Order: sequence, then structure tokens, then C-alpha cells
Amino acid sequence: MNKIISIYKIQSRCKPKRLYIGSSINVKKRWNHHIADLRNGVHHSRKLQRHFNKYGESDLVFSILLGCDKNNILSMEQFFLDSLKPYFNCCPVAGTCAALKRSRETIEKQRKSMRGKKWSLEARKRFSEKLKGKKVISEEARRKISKTLTGRKGNPCSEEKKQKFSIERRGKNNPMYRKRAWNKGVPMTEETKMVLIKANKGRAPWNKGRKMTEEEKLRLTELRKKKARERA
Repeated sequence: MNKIISIYKIQSRCKPKRLYIGSSINVKKRWNHHIADLRNGVHHSRKLQRHFNKYGESDLVFSILLGCDKNNILSMEQFFLDSLKPYFNCCPVAGTCAALKRSRETIEKQRKSMRGKKWSLEARKRFSEKLKGKKVISEEARRKISKTLTGRKGNPCSEEKKQKFSIERRGKNNPMYRKRAWNKGVPMTEETKMVLIKANKGRAPWNKGRKMTEEEKLRLTELRKKKARERA
């Protein structure tokens, strides 16, 4: 399968009436995405995922229906969706997933499947070269955002919400639990130091004038004792 723009089909061997219709500018890459999601149990089509779980990968056949131009790819996909009414498709409109609702279980599976994955140095370098010189947000957009937010006070959290959030993020629930910070042990350059000094000049500390509660004092004392025991 070459890198061509086309409409493709996924069909069951044991139940040929069951189809999935899609379109892509790189069918080989798209097929690999389908297989990866199915193997991880996180495919957006529940029907296709259940079929895969029951009959296995060997039951699915991937094929190209029609090579087409980029300008009419969605119209051609919609033609096949309307004509064949594929069983596995969960979105009736080409190029959109507006009708798609993922369950909490599926979202959690997708999150777990991506956890721990790291980009290779080659991929990082390629991505860096691609973004070099590009401005994510234009100066005009920055000015508009700044104007919109000027004078806005926001919605401060109540003490009850802060306490609840604090409890929920303690221990193993904290995303940084037993993880090393990316910049730990990395010395700061003089240039970075100057940037931070200028950015924080005249800014009052977040805890200025705030008194610690007895509970916070006790917790801080226990934490210091624990660290002292670990060092000993």
C-alpha cells in the first residue's frame, strides 16, 4: 500500500456484510493506527473493537476502494457511507466524530496505553526542526487575548475546594509521585536566572501575610522529621 489519498475498507472474513469505511492521505499509516488501537482495546468504534476481541485480527481484511483527489476525499467517503451503510462505522458523516461518545472506560484505556511512552531523540529532533521559526500564537492573537483578560478577576477557589483538591492529589494520586523532576540536577544558566529575576521583580509572594494553620504546621514538622530520618 503506497502513500496515496484514498477511500479504504475494513471487512470481516466470517461476516462479509460487516464493513468499516474510511479515508486517508496515507492508507498504510491509517491501517497501522487502526490495528494499534484495536490491539490496545481503545478503538473508537465499539462494534469493530468487540468484533476484533471475538474473532481476532486475522478476520479483518483491509483494502482500498478508490483512489481520489484531496479536494473530494470527504464527498467520496460520504458517498460510500450512504451507499453501503457500514456496520462498524459509528459516525454517519464523513470527516467528523460529532456522533461519537467515548465511555469513561475507553478514555481510561487510551490514557493507560499512552502512559510511559517516550519520543526517540530522532523524533524529537525532527519535531523541533519542523517547529523552528514558527510562532504558535501570532502577536495579534496575543494582543487580543491580553485585551480580553485585562481587568478580569477570575474565580478564586474556596478553602473547601482547595482542601479537597489537596487531599485528592496526595501520595500516589499525585502525578509526580516518586518521579524525578526533568530539571533536577540541571544548573540554571545566567541568562535564565536574569529572565526569572526580571519576570518576578516587584511581584509579591503568594503566601505573603498568610498565617499557617496548626494542621499545616504539624504536617510540615512531620515531613521534616521524615526527611531527616531518610538522610540518616
